[in-house]
Amino acid sequence: MTKPLRPRTAKVAKPTEKTFLYKGVSLRGKKVAGEIDALSVQMARIKLHKQGINATTIYKKRAQIPWVNAIKSIDITLFFRQLATMLSAGLPLTQALGIAEQNSKNTALKTIISTIKTDIESGSNFSKAIAKHTAFSRLSVALIDAGERSGSLDVMLERIAHHQESLESLKNKLKKAALYPIAVLIVAIVVTTILLVKVVPIFAKTFADLGSELPVPTRIIMALSEMLVAHFWIMSLMVTGAAAFILYLHLKTNKIKHFIDKISLKLPLISQLTKKSASARFSRTLATTAGAGVELLSAIELSAQATNHHAFIKELQGVGNKVRDGQKLSQAMSQSTLFLPMTVQMIAVGEESGQLIAMLDKVADFYDGEVREQIDSLTSLIEPAIIVVLGVIVGGVVLAMYLPIFEIGTNVP
Repeated sequence: MTKPLRPRTAKVAKPTEKTFLYKGVSLRGKKVAGEIDALSVQMARIKLHKQGINATTIYKKRAQIPWVNAIKSIDITLFFRQLATMLSAGLPLTQALGIAEQNSKNTALKTIISTIKTDIESGSNFSKAIAKHTAFSRLSVALIDAGERSGSLDVMLERIAHHQESLESLKNKLKKAALYPIAVLIVAIVVTTILLVKVVPIFAKTFADLGSELPVPTRIIMALSEMLVAHFWIMSLMVTGAAAFILYLHLKTNKIKHFIDKISLKLPLISQLTKKSASARFSRTLATTAGAGVELLSAIELSAQATNHHAFIKELQGVGNKVRDGQKLSQAMSQSTLFLPMTVQMIAVGEESGQLIAMLDKVADFYDGEVREQIDSLTSLIEPAIIVVLGVIVGGVVLAMYLPIFEIGTNVP
């Protein structure tokens, strides 16, 4: 006898929360504004009422283009430094947040600061309030939490600002070194395209009237010009589509980032630069977190994320697991080929002497200097090489078009 089939119940998708912007009045009669996550306007109003806010205006937050009014790292650094200064001067946290909100020129950051201020006035602590916002890193949240626990929030905020400035300086140096050759390459492509589309066809008409056989370089350039002119829009759409696809992969997945990270460890000169910059970031962050009293395993995890390199993050996860099993940090790092010998040796000395934080700072300072010097050296080598490449490409096109004229000049009696 077969059992009767039970009717299948359809799975109902849980409604997702939306972000709403609000303006209202707190229990103290102060005007407040900010953002809150809720399923609907009614639920947002109920949540705000529980927080002691009488909402006068609530509306759904519109999706913004990522690069429009984006919160930059310098904005966050300036915010923390302002808070540190005001707290060290004896101002209450809510008052300091209010002043920072007024001084901020970034609209998105203003809204976030207002929301944080409202959360704190409703009974939340600072670390929990900023943890709700993706603009603040996990490292900043952990350090602020440690500062609140130790009663030295102003000192910790100053340390966060100094740490971010150091990392941002190194990041800008690396970005500048990478953007320069890319910019010159783009200029070379644009100039060459203009020559092939606008200039070469003029020469082609002149050469057609001559009726003589053209040199091989001239025929190659003319063939490229004809192909580009005939299929210009198709090729432009293909290049645009490829660029859009790469941008999509970069924004939605980590495949492009992982590919670049993988390549950076295989190129002869770039490999050492990558290891030194990652070691500098790791050491600086670990010194900051460990010095703030963050547990070593959590500090290693946060420092791994600060390297911003997939291979180092994965490797440091394994290092963290070995430290959890009882190994020393230097011992666990020595088993990897990613970490330079000096880094491991300095950490070992710091562990033995009880001066780990000081040694980590020295490692970071040393590799910061090494990276800057190596970038300057690479830039001085890249600049003439790029000029030569640019000259060969553009000059080659121009020379190829003038070769028939030179031949005519030599054949004239």
